Amino acid sequence: MQTLKGNPHLFHAAAEQQLELLDLERRSALEQPNPAGNDHILYKRIAQLKSEERRRAVQEVIYVLVVEKFLKAGIKMVPKISALVNREGGSACSWPIQEKDLESVHSPEAFEMIKEHMEMVLGGHATLSRVEPHTVAQISKLRVGQIYATSVMYGYFLKRVDERYQLEKKMKILTRVAESGRGFTTQFLSIEKRESSEMIQAAAAASELDLVSSSSRSPSQVALKNNDLRAYVAKFDHETLSRYATMRTHETVDLIERHAEALFGRPDLRVAADGSVGLARDDAIQIKFASLRALVMEAAAFGSYLWDVESYVDIHYRVVPRRN
Repeated sequence: MQTLKGNPHLFHAAAEQQLELLDLERRSALEQPNPAGNDHILYKRIAQLKSEERRRAVQEVIYVLVVEKFLKAGIKMVPKISALVNREGGSACSWPIQEKDLESVHSPEAFEMIKEHMEMVLGGHATLSRVEPHTVAQISKLRVGQIYATSVMYGYFLKRVDERYQLEKKMKILTRVAESGRGFTTQFLSIEKRESSEMIQAAAAASELDLVSSSSRSPSQVALKNNDLRAYVAKFDHETLSRYATMRTHETVDLIERHAEALFGRPDLRVAADGSVGLARDDAIQIKFASLRALVMEAAAFGSYLWDVESYVDIHYRVVPRRN
């Protein structure tokens, strides 16, 4: 983090060097022979502790790389919610909102699906046309934390499927170009130069997914009908959907949990006499609706960046399990 703040131009080189050193340490540990006798248990425990230290170090690199993406996009991340509550002195939590910047993180089609996600997790009131942005909601801090973590995972999932969808769409276009007998290289370059919105508009006409009857469609539902990414995901079978909705690495899962705890605090759990676990208390916070919406958008952006960073880190330090 210090390198990111003080010498941002050296940041990626420093991150790669750190990951490569951790990878070297891991490979060296695997090559060490296991001692015989009573030392085996102690050696195994030390190896486990060092492995956990490496995993935490990789998590830190992943987190800082995600933060760097927010900084490059000019997006200020949400401050710690508990600090906001104390600072506001009982008034509704609020912070500067950069909705357009957060929207630009995603493709237009992916953002349509994020709006649908907001409709669901915010109780069907995610559109500011329905609710005044300064309307104040009182909501459990734990619930806000759950919404944030869920939205991070949804953003991660969307980036994953959108990346595959955009690639497949390009390949279909290139295949049609090649089969038509026109110059493949020339057409490939022209496709690369097109604005993504033009590609999306061209592909949207092919959508055959009819989500709702024409008599009951709202404007947002019409947008979903014309969303090829939405139709693409709808065609996934259960196994494919489950695979794409699963986080690829333990490091990423733990990072989301730690990041949510840093923002909203660790839940205050209590074990009852019968052994059941519940919340000792769950503070409610007041938050402006526009801020709640922005919180979901930031979480989705965090998840999208997390997918990119995870793939980048895997080049230098293997975190993604390989299939046989």
